[in-house]
Formats: sequence, structure tokens, C-alpha cells
Amino acid sequence: KIVYPVSGKIFVAIADVRPESPTFTKVEEFIFDTTNPDSPKQALFLPKGIGNSICVIGDEPVHYMYLVDEYWDNSKAKGIIYNDPDLAINWPVSDPIISDRDRENPTLRELYPEKFE
Repeated sequence: KIVYPVSGKIFVAIADVRPESPTFTKVEEFIFDTTNPDSPKQALFLPKGIGNSICVIGDEPVHYMYLVDEYWDNSKAKGIIYNDPDLAINWPVSDPIISDRDRENPTLRELYPEKFE
């Protein structure tokens, strides 16, 4: 998938959630700021098994393009809870607005308990 912010300012966290990967649970964090004319235009290419989440920061509306390699099928959609302690993402807001669906996502330990023994 490709994540490309078109307007606004966002914090993006990506995490390796592939249990067989040597970088399982590793996180990278980015800020994309299209409100700053000096900021370069950037996008993220994410291979399968790399989870991503965005957080709007600032007061500008955010628009972004999310390109995927197959038609969306909500029944196949998976997620990890945004505040999973094993990922320890340093979110830039203390009281985020989270959808009901995302609030009910499992932790990595719930999905892959054998990886944390």
C-alpha cells in the first residue's frame, strides 16, 4: 500500500506486525506536513504485514490517498490496538478520537501469545 498525504499535518506510525519477521514489533514514526511549503512531498510504500496508523496534528483538515493492491474487503481487514504497549508508539495527542472498530482491535500478545513467552 501507499500512503500519501495531500493536505494538512499528520503523524504516521508504522509497525512490523509479521510474527515471523526478525523486526516484529519494530516501529517507525514520521511527520508529514503539507502546510509547510518548505517540506518535501513524501509518501510511504508499505509492504504486506506492515501496519500503519495516522494521527491528525494541527488545525488544518487532512486529506490523504491510501492506495492498496486489491479491492477493499472489510471482512479481511485486521488491526492492532493503537496503544499496544509492545509497540510503545509515541502518539502526539493524549486523548485521541478513535473509532469503535479501532478501539476494539486486539493487542499483538492476544494475536500471537507464543511470540511473547
